[in-house]
Amino acid sequence: MNSAAEPIHTQAPWFAVYNGRFWDLQLENREYAQSFATVHKNDSLRISAEASAANARLIAAAPDMLDALRTLLEVHDAMGAGQSYAADKARMAIAKATEADLLRFTFAA
Repeated sequence: MNSAAEPIHTQAPWFAVYNGRFWDLQLENREYAQSFATVHKNDSLRISAEASAANARLIAAAPDMLDALRTLLEVHDAMGAGQSYAADKARMAIAKATEADLLRFTFAA
């Protein structure tokens, strides 16, 4: 398993760039840059153009949010704040993003 210091995901920053038909996820904020993922609207799943734009922005923000959650937990733990529902949710989100063992986290009562 990789540590937090050794991310294996595509490095940030990520940008959501609309190419006229769908959203490209790119490492550069410019037209015609190479993309590593795309987000489309999907009528059969009832994913509108507006929803696909929101999804693309959310995906593009993922590395920043992961870093922010890790930073918040470092501060939380350094303060000796103990177990909390919010910290547990942050740990679960980090685990989901990093494929860590989800079963080792339990929510505070």
